[in-house]
Amino acid sequence: PEAPEAHRDPDLTAEERREASRARRSERSSGGGRASGPRRSGGGGPSSTVVWIVVGVVVLAVAGVVGWMGYGAVSKRAAAEGKLREGLGLLKKADVVVVRIDQVVGGTLTAEMAETAAAAERDMPGAVTDLKAAANALAVARADLRSDQQPLADAARESAQARVAMLEKAGPLLAANRGAAGALGPSAQGWTLLTDAAKIADTAVDKYNLRTEAGVKESEKLTAQARAKVVEGRKLMAQAASSFPEAGLGLYVEYADDELKALDKSKETNTAWLAGDKTKANTLAKEANKLEKEASALGQKLDAPSAAIAKAFDLLVTEPNAAYQAARAAASKADEKLTALTVAQ
Repeated sequence: PEAPEAHRDPDLTAEERREASRARRSERSSGGGRASGPRRSGGGGPSSTVVWIVVGVVVLAVAGVVGWMGYGAVSKRAAAEGKLREGLGLLKKADVVVVRIDQVVGGTLTAEMAETAAAAERDMPGAVTDLKAAANALAVARADLRSDQQPLADAARESAQARVAMLEKAGPLLAANRGAAGALGPSAQGWTLLTDAAKIADTAVDKYNLRTEAGVKESEKLTAQARAKVVEGRKLMAQAASSFPEAGLGLYVEYADDELKALDKSKETNTAWLAGDKTKANTLAKEANKLEKEASALGQKLDAPSAAIAKAFDLLVTEPNAAYQAARAAASKADEKLTALTVAQ
């Protein structure tokens, strides 16, 4: 329906009234009055359709039709659609981190995983903040969206909240992956050094037992080589033990300490023999043998550290992983609803 004519001014002539009437009709037809329908995109008014990309899916949202709505209602609708875009954008941003976290949790434990897990752990608080902000923006948007847009806002909000719950369960798993993966590399290197040192130390004993100057000098040289390897191996084992205390790698550090005691006593033995003090050398040799037996007894109880790490890791993540997988399943279900709505639109 057309807007009512203005009251006629009795002081106007008939011709003036006709001219005023023509002006009002021209004003209405050019958009000065209420529009009879939505304007076309590019015609100076709001576009009838706005498209967003969210998590790789095209999400269709229809902008408010001016029609008979007042300016305040149009402004509320536009603000609500802005909040909808904001929420969807934050959801998309957070998903980059969510996917990385899920890959760490579901991946194979390797030494290379340490930095990936650490980075995901650092980025997780920001992703949680984005997801909570997304859920809030979508909740604010809902009231002033059209009824056909509200299910999209609801589904996106549910998806954001499900992701928050999922990430809240991921913390212990990321920490376990970071720690265990960080221990794998140095422990493997350290164990290799310690086992190599043990072989060199055995050869040094054989050379000493020749009871010749050349043999004892060679024993002295080999003992120094073995000691250097044990020192470096101990350093790496201590690093691994600090990275993943749950694996009990402190025992490997104790083993290295026992080996160092035995090697130091062997060094004294060689020095005494080469100095011509055979009696002292024999006494020291007995002490060295005793220390070496103690070290060997502990060493025989130790498996490769990777086995200790794997066992401790499995025990540590069993319960947290069950909780995470339940939250992940809920998030996947929420995503299915969101995907169905985006495809339908």
